[in-house]
Amino acid sequence: MAVATEKTGFPNFLRHGREGVERFRPRTLAGRLNLYLASALVGMMLALSLAGYAFISHTLEQAMEQKAKALASQVATVAKDAVMLQEYSVIDRITSDLLAQTPDLRHIQVVNAKGEILSEAQSSHQPGYDAFKTHLQYTAPMAFFGQSLGQVTLGFSRQSIRTTFLQLFVIGMILFALLLMLVFLIVRRLLDRHLLAPVRELSERLNDMPALFQQPVPVRQNLPQELQVLNYAIFDLQVALQNHIDSLQEAHQFRQKATQNLCQNQRMVAIGQLAAGLAHNLNTPLANIIGYAQMATQQTQDDAMQKRLQTIEKQAKQCAASVKDLLSAAREPRVVAQAVNLNQLIDGILAMIRPVLKRDAPVEIVFDAEATAWVKGDPSALEQVLYNLISNSAEAGASRVTLSLSPAKNHQAWYLWVCDNGKGIEAEKREQVFEPFFTTKEAGSFRNDNAGTGLGLYLTRTLLEKMQARITLGESVTEGTQFRIELNAYENTESADH
Repeated sequence: MAVATEKTGFPNFLRHGREGVERFRPRTLAGRLNLYLASALVGMMLALSLAGYAFISHTLEQAMEQKAKALASQVATVAKDAVMLQEYSVIDRITSDLLAQTPDLRHIQVVNAKGEILSEAQSSHQPGYDAFKTHLQYTAPMAFFGQSLGQVTLGFSRQSIRTTFLQLFVIGMILFALLLMLVFLIVRRLLDRHLLAPVRELSERLNDMPALFQQPVPVRQNLPQELQVLNYAIFDLQVALQNHIDSLQEAHQFRQKATQNLCQNQRMVAIGQLAAGLAHNLNTPLANIIGYAQMATQQTQDDAMQKRLQTIEKQAKQCAASVKDLLSAAREPRVVAQAVNLNQLIDGILAMIRPVLKRDAPVEIVFDAEATAWVKGDPSALEQVLYNLISNSAEAGASRVTLSLSPAKNHQAWYLWVCDNGKGIEAEKREQVFEPFFTTKEAGSFRNDNAGTGLGLYLTRTLLEKMQARITLGESVTEGTQFRIELNAYENTESADH
């Protein structure tokens, strides 16, 4: 049981140790880089300190050995002469003076060839000094023409080596620490500028959600290769995300438009069925009512009766016109594109409609054209389009309607503007004007004396689309309404003239 506990205790110790290391590890990239950099510099400092210690101690040791060798050779030369002359007092004086003048020298021993000690002295700084325990000693022989006269042994203390080494070591460590601190600050600043700052910038841009979906992260060329790879990856991801969002929006818009078109087609199918039934059931009774009202009007001389009969006729014609509009809206329009002189067509329409407008409402119509416009279109369809627009302007209370022709910049199309000074269209209703059965007309209009069916602008747009043209509602600067019709230009005008 104790063995199992011992086996499971060491893994637990390792796990707790790893957890402790993870607890004190910095969480930010800057903190980790600073930790790793500081650890590397400290390790390098320790390694260089050990190398410096070995180099300095070896150098000082060699210097001490050279000093001891030179001094021992000098003492041996002097002592050799004294031994030969047997002046041993000179040897004692030399050893005493040498000990006093050399602080590192701790012991001197002069021995003759027989091994007798001629002179021995030791430094007073270390009483009880043992020559055999000296840290550094050197022996120089005394010889005369190959005959040994004895030897000189010098003992030196390493205290000066330690003192010098400690001084050099402290100074070196201080300088090296300052150098490491300077290197640390420089490297940290470079890392912050070229690594951490770009990473922070990328992080801030990724955290800014509006900018993330609107503006891709710019690709910086001065980044390190690894960060450039990350920068390109984020840029490609943003572009792919934006393309995906755009495709989703396009698909959503297409779906909405398809749904609207489907609902509108279903409505028009229902209208067609209803219009066919109404046309069959109402056209004959309405024709009889109109005919009998006209006959009765001619046969009576009573003014009051004639007014009542005219009212009956007008209401019956209004019903017949509504049924006709329903049939026109439900029926697929047929257009035949051909070369049309738009100036002549507009002049003909105005000549036909001016008397009607002059009788029912005082409307002034002005036509201005920069040049003769040849367009692709169906004359009958264009006549119906212009009639609908001018009639709508008159019914909106306009006193002036202006038609103007101008070519497009690429000369591949012509713009026909129909502008009036009527009451205009409210801003919230502008997007609905081309929808079927939507009308802004009020009861009491000059033509029908009742609200419209809301099919005029819908038929206008449908006819123009069949001719590969389009109509848009312009922005009115002051008042009134502006419609712009864009028609494709007919290029071969010479054949059209013939």
